[in-house]
Amino acid sequence: MEFDVRKYAVSVILAVLLLGGCSAMSKLNVVGSVVKQLPEINKWKAYVVDAVRAGSTQKKSTSEDLEYVSQRMNSEYLESFYEFASAFGKEKASDEKMLVGKNVSYHYNGVVSIYDANNKALGYCVNYDMVDLRGGSQVKGKGEADLKGQFIYVDREQKISFLTSALVKDFKPLCGDDFASSFPKGKGD
Repeated sequence: MEFDVRKYAVSVILAVLLLGGCSAMSKLNVVGSVVKQLPEINKWKAYVVDAVRAGSTQKKSTSEDLEYVSQRMNSEYLESFYEFASAFGKEKASDEKMLVGKNVSYHYNGVVSIYDANNKALGYCVNYDMVDLRGGSQVKGKGEADLKGQFIYVDREQKISFLTSALVKDFKPLCGDDFASSFPKGKGD
């Protein structure tokens, strides 16, 4: 069933206007930001469906694959995150935030390589933890939750999209049941 962006947008706008709290303009800005993300969400969902229909396969990642994923994560992940956050009115990353970001490392719990029917690499399903290099400890998220067992899809031809991290269940058909089951209960189910 196709997701109807217009019905969703109208529902969200009405719900936000009925809620109390911040000003109507602030609410509309948040709604507008969510609606702007929907085309990319739908693009990634369609990507998964198309790849699966075309006969994609999962393979164990090689050391070269892991090196490629690591290089891409180190060079693109934070910018993708800040780009995503800026869509919701968060200010552009300051030099200080970027400096903190350079002190983050990624520990890969599992990487599955995805190939098309012609054995061409499409991308990588990645299960990772973020590690703060300043103290060697896990980076803490909002509410002091460890950033362990995170998901992201690294495509071979497109820049990293932070939005894929929210679509772990949608990527399950592409990444495989074994990969999805490597996440904490509820995240990959």
